Amino acid sequence: MAETLKLAGQRVEVGEGWTVVRIGHLAVNGAPQGTEGQAETARALGYGDDVTRMNRDHEVLHALLASWARLPASPTLARVAGHIVPKDEDLERAEEAAVLALQRWLLMVGRDVLELARGYSE
Repeated sequence: MAETLKLAGQRVEVGEGWTVVRIGHLAVNGAPQGTEGQAETARALGYGDDVTRMNRDHEVLHALLASWARLPASPTLARVAGHIVPKDEDLERAEEAAVLALQRWLLMVGRDVLELARGYSE
């Protein structure tokens, strides 16, 4: 069964093994890709081998970060989804670093990203 969160101008749909962030009529699919790089990132962040949860938390945190900043959507996800916005590599690197740091920190302090996001959902 899927769950939908509303964070800023984004709808985050979370199901068993998949996450989709919808920005307007466009979407970013956040399903695990099964790459060794993703597995290494999951281990480095503290997820062990749970790449599915890492991916879910990652997409949810992009949307949550934008919501906290009172942006209509994550700049990175908006561009990936196909919205016509200029690519800003510095902004995207900063957003990605913030999301990864939040993932690691929230795991370290024992907070569940999805439960946290539910508290901010409109």
